[in-house]
Amino acid sequence: MKRWMVLLILAGLPGLLWAQQPVPATLEPLVNKAGSGTLFTFEIQAPVPVPGNAVFELTFPAGFDLSRVTLAGSSVMKGGFRVDVAGQTVRIRRTGEGPAVAAGRRIDLKFSLVKNPPAGGTYTVRWAVRNRAGNTIAGPGEVQVNIAP
Repeated sequence: MKRWMVLLILAGLPGLLWAQQPVPATLEPLVNKAGSGTLFTFEIQAPVPVPGNAVFELTFPAGFDLSRVTLAGSSVMKGGFRVDVAGQTVRIRRTGEGPAVAAGRRIDLKFSLVKNPPAGGTYTVRWAVRNRAGNTIAGPGEVQVNIAP
């Protein structure tokens, strides 16, 4: 019995350690000037395969105007995207037309048009990647965005 318990613990240990590792991410505006409308690029290294129906969620702080975010694309992920905005959260859904992206591969996701806040500063944006069932497969995490005055 003890041997089985040790095996179960050891078998689950890599998953626990993996889940605790932060996923490196960046979020960069093409134009970082306060009040400007711009395209943003979000990048992560996929810790697990990212399915063709994954959902990317980015929650911006108050001051960013997301009401005109309607376009999304990627140089890595093939297939289409659907963009939804609810309050300060942008959800970009892969439409399921493209293949999964392999674990370890760098992913880029571009979306626009975001209007930067009226004041310069460093802003924190929360993010997560979920599967179609809503389970988090990467993140949640935070990235810093620098906006110039």
